[in-house]
Amino acid sequence: MSARAIAAALALLAAWPAQAYKRSCATNDKLTVCFYWPDPSAVTWKVNPVRGGSSPSCDAAAGADPAVQAAQAAFAAWEGATRAGEGAPCAHLSLPFGGTTSTAIAQTGMGTSAEHLVVFRKGWCSDVAAAHADPCWATASCNNTFDCFDDEGPGGGQGGLGKSVLAITTVIYNPNSGAIQDADLEVADWSGAGAGTSIVGASDGWYFTCGSDSTLGQTCATYGQASCGYEDLQNTLTHEAGHFIGLAHPCDGKACPGTSSPDVTMYPTAPPKEIQKRTLAPDDVEGVCAIYTAAGPVQEISGKKSGGGCGAGGDGGLGALLLAGAALLQRVLLHRSSRA
Repeated sequence: MSARAIAAALALLAAWPAQAYKRSCATNDKLTVCFYWPDPSAVTWKVNPVRGGSSPSCDAAAGADPAVQAAQAAFAAWEGATRAGEGAPCAHLSLPFGGTTSTAIAQTGMGTSAEHLVVFRKGWCSDVAAAHADPCWATASCNNTFDCFDDEGPGGGQGGLGKSVLAITTVIYNPNSGAIQDADLEVADWSGAGAGTSIVGASDGWYFTCGSDSTLGQTCATYGQASCGYEDLQNTLTHEAGHFIGLAHPCDGKACPGTSSPDVTMYPTAPPKEIQKRTLAPDDVEGVCAIYTAAGPVQEISGKKSGGGCGAGGDGGLGALLLAGAALLQRVLLHRSSRA
């Protein structure tokens, strides 16, 4: 079984507002660990800016690429997390932009040379005829082979993510400590096909827009349409950057009220033209600042690993664990919502 095939969807167990923020955690062999970057002093990430299609508002111009700028603003929001009334960030976390890259292969972080990526997948894997005949189809893992977003798998969706997903972050972590080794963001972007056709149903991927509030007055209706807003790219990437640093959704769809909580960046859904997630809510700030303190990142480990082998502990054995193939994956995502 491939490493991607064993990835598990994040369990969403906390009801709002019993827990104002929630860390991303995973349980393996009775041991539960929560994710964190072990050296948060400089977690460098890169963007592959190549896209199948782009709204005019996100098109790269001479000297500037709005999609890359949206990613930079998304990570900067978490790096600069500051409590109300305070003059300096409370999160001791540095997320420098490492520039652009031609790499489009995610989930390869088995070593110090790993690139932490933001990549724009070109439409749905279910629309790629060659993917259906490839072994990757059986495990819904065609993203790296065909540069598409894994919406389906065998049997018309088994194992796939579905077309309600805007983006996904995959984390490779140490199962004994929760220390993150690699994290990659994949956007379910427009494939570039179907220009001028309706974007309802996202038949050719999600139509992302960029820009300020003034560009969002009209809701886009077709792929390629200008001077309108649809799924805001910076909004989506700020949410995914929260997963990148170790935060989870504070609630799931059945436990999320429709009042003020959708304004929280880590809320699990996003409707068209929403931009609230660009700005961290107090709960988001408390989450990142609780993990990345002045004394160092905070571990959360519970339970006991059954049988022999390594027990819970720090990161001393990280290299050996990774070389032995003991690192695991966790996938966390943002759904599109029709909420007005």
